[in-house]
Amino acid sequence: SKLTIINTTFNNNTATNNGGAIYTALDGIPVIVPSVPVRYIHSPNGIATLGDLENTIDLVVKLITTITIADFDLF
Repeated sequence: SKLTIINTTFNNNTATNNGGAIYTALDGIPVIVPSVPVRYIHSPNGIATLGDLENTIDLVVKLITTITIADFDLF
């Protein structure tokens, strides 16, 4: 298999979106919440770079094409 490097930042803060509520529900439901870095996120017009959008798409595609059931044991 070919190794793909994708520039990412990991944030373990579960209080910033609905993913946190889902993760803490019941006995803990594994959640991955990809997000695009956006400037002025709470204004009518957020600004993101095309590169960040493309990298987020690449990351999600890579994730859904490679994740296995065994990977959920890592949560």
